[in-house]
Amino acid sequence: MQNVECRSGSTFVILHSAFCIQRIGGLRIVAASETLKRHTRPAHEALDASLGALIAADPDHGIEVLLRAALDVVPAWEARLRSVAWPSTLDAARRLRKTEWLEQDLGESAGAAEAAAPLEPPEAWGALYVFEGSTLGSAVIRRISSHRARHSRYLAGYGDETAAMWTRFKEHLDRAFSSRQDVTRAAAAARRVFSEFSAAVERHGRSRPESNRRSDQLRS
Repeated sequence: MQNVECRSGSTFVILHSAFCIQRIGGLRIVAASETLKRHTRPAHEALDASLGALIAADPDHGIEVLLRAALDVVPAWEARLRSVAWPSTLDAARRLRKTEWLEQDLGESAGAAEAAAPLEPPEAWGALYVFEGSTLGSAVIRRISSHRARHSRYLAGYGDETAAMWTRFKEHLDRAFSSRQDVTRAAAAARRVFSEFSAAVERHGRSRPESNRRSDQLRS
């Protein structure tokens, strides 16, 4: 990991990270996690809007769409993420179990993931950023949504440890990169994951049960 020298007026700061959010001598340096958040915000907000509309219209169907979309996306990425040499303190084995949770919820197997090129470390961190961040949104959906959501293993995430697991992940993420180029590559991978999720949500969202569509027509 290379040190980064930052200058603010006559103040010099040496940081053991490419990006750390802190104020030293009036200087604000942006953490990698904050940079990823900013660079993926449009894709993240588009996905949230699509899912939010589906869940608001029909909570049970919206949750089904979410779970099936996740089953389309998560297994292939998790298979690639398992081959990455993660820091032992990240507890990656515990984090890379979301396919198992989805199979439990949907009562079906994800099947074997197709072979894909290994991920470079920045790409792996960017993809994991999306999956770990999703546990926070899932916790909110689980509290405010349907019976189906409240009994979903996938949406339960890490339970009472969800917030702490996210904090620990961000701490590792902010130490993972040694250059701005690494963060750029991580952001590109994260946007690919969001894009795949959005496409899967759109695909499954079109399969709303006919009975529900008839009810909407009657109400209108």
